[in-house]
Amino acid sequence: MGYESPLISENELLGVRCGYNWHDTLTLTTKMNSKGLVLEKPFKNKMQSIPVTVYYKYEFKESKFSVFGGAGATFMNLKWMFVDNMDNNKKELDKSKVSPHIAAGLEYRSSKLLGLLLDLKYTIGSEIKCKLSEEDDSLYFKRELGFQGALAVRFYAF
Repeated sequence: MGYESPLISENELLGVRCGYNWHDTLTLTTKMNSKGLVLEKPFKNKMQSIPVTVYYKYEFKESKFSVFGGAGATFMNLKWMFVDNMDNNKKELDKSKVSPHIAAGLEYRSSKLLGLLLDLKYTIGSEIKCKLSEEDDSLYFKRELGFQGALAVRFYAF
């Protein structure tokens, strides 16, 4: 979802866009050292992110191609769920973070209402770290892919 507005000339546009990324639930079983014991603890994690980008776009009208570059922020939310096999105790963590990102890309406008897009993005500091407790000597982390690339179709309403 986004919005674009002409700047000085009709070839130059300023835009803003917002997205939603949902990362599938990952389930793993790991061995960790907690108070001198090695335990197997299955855990699940689920991550969601909402990137908001402000960008500058230059359209080459005669060739239907345009290039863009911009920057923004990505809100990330990570949910972890651990099950301790020793006492069947469930522990849940919910961590959120906002990280800056930069983006660039190329678009081919096949018609007035349709564009084919190569979109590249790098999220800076996209790692979320957490501990179950202060007594737990294990550190868990999840990284939203720092570098992302996508081929996309963009629909224009006007």
